[in-house]
Amino acid sequence: MSLYALLRNSYDPVTRRYVLSEEMVELEGALDGNLCLSTGYRPILDAAKSFVREDLGSVMFEGKKSKVEGELGGNYISRTKGSGTGSCGRPGGCCRDTPAAATKPSAHESSSGETESSGETSITETEDVPLSGATYGPPLKTCRRDNCCQLPSGGKKAATKVDVIRGKYSFPQCNFNSYKPHTEIIYPPALRKYTKQPIFYGNEKKIVAGSSEAKAEVKFKHEKYGVSVYVGDGLKGFSINEEKGEVIIGRNTSPTVLEMACLEGYKKLGKRWFVLEAVRKQLKCFAGRQIRNTTTPAGNIVTASPISDPNPVLIASGTVLTAQSKTHGEFPLPMKEFFVTYRTTALPADAIITKLTIPLPVESTREVIKSYKQARRKDDIAIVTARGCTLSHRQLVFTNESRMAPKTVKANTMEALLGKQRFDNTVLEGAMAAIEKDSPLGFTVPSGMPTYRKTLAFSFLFRFWHEVTAELELETQVQQVDHEVIEEIHHGISYGSRGNDNPYEQRVVGKQIPHLPSLKQTTGEAEYIDDMPNIDGQLFGALILSKKAHAKLVKVDFTPALQIPDVIGFVDIKDLGDERNLWVYAESAAIAQAAAQLVDVQYEELPRILTISKAIAAKSFFPHGKMLIRGKPTVEAFKDCDFVYGGASRMDGQEYFYFDANAAAVIPRPDDGEMKVWSSTQNIMETQEFVSQVTGSPSSRIVAKVKRMGGGFGGKESRSVQLTYILAVAARKVGRPIRRMLNYDEDMMTSGQRNSFQARWKVGVAKEGMFKVLNVDVYSNAGYSQDLSDAIMDRALTHMGSCYWIPHVHLRGHVCKTNTHSNTAFRGFRAPQGQYIAECILTAIADHLKMSVDQLRLKNLYKEG
Repeated sequence: MSLYALLRNSYDPVTRRYVLSEEMVELEGALDGNLCLSTGYRPILDAAKSFVREDLGSVMFEGKKSKVEGELGGNYISRTKGSGTGSCGRPGGCCRDTPAAATKPSAHESSSGETESSGETSITETEDVPLSGATYGPPLKTCRRDNCCQLPSGGKKAATKVDVIRGKYSFPQCNFNSYKPHTEIIYPPALRKYTKQPIFYGNEKKIVAGSSEAKAEVKFKHEKYGVSVYVGDGLKGFSINEEKGEVIIGRNTSPTVLEMACLEGYKKLGKRWFVLEAVRKQLKCFAGRQIRNTTTPAGNIVTASPISDPNPVLIASGTVLTAQSKTHGEFPLPMKEFFVTYRTTALPADAIITKLTIPLPVESTREVIKSYKQARRKDDIAIVTARGCTLSHRQLVFTNESRMAPKTVKANTMEALLGKQRFDNTVLEGAMAAIEKDSPLGFTVPSGMPTYRKTLAFSFLFRFWHEVTAELELETQVQQVDHEVIEEIHHGISYGSRGNDNPYEQRVVGKQIPHLPSLKQTTGEAEYIDDMPNIDGQLFGALILSKKAHAKLVKVDFTPALQIPDVIGFVDIKDLGDERNLWVYAESAAIAQAAAQLVDVQYEELPRILTISKAIAAKSFFPHGKMLIRGKPTVEAFKDCDFVYGGASRMDGQEYFYFDANAAAVIPRPDDGEMKVWSSTQNIMETQEFVSQVTGSPSSRIVAKVKRMGGGFGGKESRSVQLTYILAVAARKVGRPIRRMLNYDEDMMTSGQRNSFQARWKVGVAKEGMFKVLNVDVYSNAGYSQDLSDAIMDRALTHMGSCYWIPHVHLRGHVCKTNTHSNTAFRGFRAPQGQYIAECILTAIADHLKMSVDQLRLKNLYKEG
């Protein structure tokens, strides 16, 4: 749909052409928010770019404006008719592949029609097709003949709006008078006419514009808002008042529109209006295109998130909000006074923001505003966001920071220091010390990484210092600009080549064969479990997730959930034996999930262990006796080494985020105990065996099937089974079909991930750099159960030496038992952890020996013989 929107938006009604380029496809964010895990982005980008190189190259041209087009009053494109070269690429051949068919006119074509040439396409009288395309007319990817094999109904021409207007079909044509503002509207009896009046529902209301934050709160925090007041209509726009020196932004102007407006304004007005470029740059880094199309500036501001991207630059620029309420009327709110504390603002409860006003410097003042953001990946939330503002007279005025406090804050200490100092290198060091005071992040700070986040703040100030020096031309022999620091790194257009030569191809072996399921997947025709049609009498289940990492269940009361209409029943420990899983099922998925939130569970909380370090301290391990030994005892071997070094290496876990979350559907047959089980699993045999165990039916009566897995990477090898057997127990209990597809948050909380690892090592080396001894204790976080963690540890140990020869080795594996989700297989199956630890050791030793790490690798690689 992102690509479809790009194609539709690339149409220029003035020139009647599609204006599309590879830059628009790849560099302007058209495909933002789309995720690919396995195949890579190149085939996706190549497919998108084919519209630039192939389809739009010869299909569109400047046709004549017809009378019918004027009558319809819509935006139309002209599609060619007649013969041409090149086929539509249909497997098995296209009608254009036959020379006779390519030259023979159809029944609708006139042999005497006037023809004009456009590239390789021969064009006769043009036919107008509306831009909606999906409702009328043939699909775009055709050979443009009336009898093309790609047309629906076996090559029969599809009905177009032109045909309807000309009377070829019997749809009645109605003419309506245009609406006039003063016209009195007559409402049907069932409707009531509402008058505009201020609405105030107290604390139970939720004001919604773009709804991106509100939806997240409802879905993940299970917030319940009795009343939602929609304020997303109207008050949009962007205007620049040069006389007053201000930019006015309507509260509901989408960031996409605002980004483009800032770009045009900055191009027109130049560097005096640096603030427009700073706003544009930050908006471009704000989420993906789909989010920017729907969210609003006012909504982002009043959310008061400390990780907001736009808020710091608005504070730095001196933005003033205009608010309106029933009790206070219209009043200003400066952004620098707007944020009170975490998620709390100075906006009254009955007020809404109507517009934003950004003041601009007077002509005699030179202002430099720069914005910076660092995230883990593109479009991700910021680790640190910073803005700097500089005025004339060589004075640095202030810097704002986000993600360094519970709210967006000003660096007040640095402002006091630098606001009265000349812009000189001598005060840069003092500014760094001031940031340390303004951002006192402790080691227990939420989201972690305190040292890294403070280092980012220092680096932003350092870069800003050099950018101001360059912009205001303050460079001297003492105060020089480091151009490598201020240069932007721009992403170019990707390119590549593929060789189709296959010298070893035989009749069957070595032949390049298309992946046939991909045809359905790329066209959206592939059917997954969630796409399966509902069965008569089918129920939907919902998990009841623990709110405590480690606790005893004191009481479980399903009564509040069972009082909801259409909630049928539940599954608990009485149904599952030793399994501590709770489940409710109802007539719809929404009702089941709502009921799950109402189940009253009381806990007796117990001490919890969440990390490897805590597990080591508590000696919380699963039984695992595997160790690898080579050579003589390490105590003796270390005596023969020139140097002995020790250290620790860590590798965190990794989430799967497969295309489809875990899903299953179960259809029981109570008369003979047979049961059909559909699941998105990598382990269909284990699914069958576990369902057999919990239901008491022999495996021969359990028919287990896989529809489409929807991605797995090891995450659906064992953890998918628990969902299936709980559904099977519920289906057997109630005697009706039941299904469930987990939400991604539920999947992430229950299915585990790649095991995190920690290694504590001691290495003996010769002075030439040759490894002599390796002694390592390896720890993995298994979670609350062993699952595949034993096998994972075994493989990690065998890969600990990587590709390096070490004569004397002693490796010990410890599988930690913690109170987290049970971790499981992941692509690579722990070989990456072992090799990563080996490379960490190698890098540390190279640093100690003052030797190139590549040189050290070459010295220790396995050699033939």
